[in-house]
Amino acid sequence: MTKEEFKLRLDDWGLWSREFDLGVDYPRHALGIEGAEQDPSRSITLIEEEILAVECAVCELKKIDILGYEMIKSFYIDQLSQATIAKKINRSRHYVEKVFTAAEHFIYGFLCRR
Repeated sequence: MTKEEFKLRLDDWGLWSREFDLGVDYPRHALGIEGAEQDPSRSITLIEEEILAVECAVCELKKIDILGYEMIKSFYIDQLSQATIAKKINRSRHYVEKVFTAAEHFIYGFLCRR
């Protein structure tokens, strides 16, 4: 899976999570602030199985890294920038980038071994 394919999976998972409120642990906002409105011109391109694989990976991430999980939710579901996340949690952008990248790598590794 290329980096672009991986990012597309995460983007589609975020869009899917926004579109389908399943009553799971994805409130309409994370880290205490409202996110941006979704792009109505964007539609999901992945099949359900691929999106559910990302969902499984994110659920596993939550078990080991709650901050990384919250950042992934904030970025992909609530569409907040890393700078906005950093400001909200009162940490440096560099810190947020490190935690966020580690969370993405965890999800990528999880998806690759499936």
